[in-house]
Amino acid sequence: MATRKHRIAQGLAALALAAGAVLALSAPAQADVLACTDHVKANGYPVGPRVQAACEAGVPWDGHPHCVNQLLDVKVAIHVADRACHQATLG
Repeated sequence: MATRKHRIAQGLAALALAAGAVLALSAPAQADVLACTDHVKANGYPVGPRVQAACEAGVPWDGHPHCVNQLLDVKVAIHVADRACHQATLG
């Protein structure tokens, strides 16, 4: 009986650790997306769902070109898009 309780306790501890890791890893990505959208907005462009999606596409290590292309599709200037997407990939 004690062994079963021990396994349950270990399982709950592992679950709590995994949940904490997910929360710890997701927070910086949101901050990076916010930095990207803020840069676009600060340069006079409206920030809607397409800009948000572009900045989210820029978060992975290989996402910069996807982010830039999506921002160019909504008529953001290349220098603004490049800098904004660089912000998204920091992290």
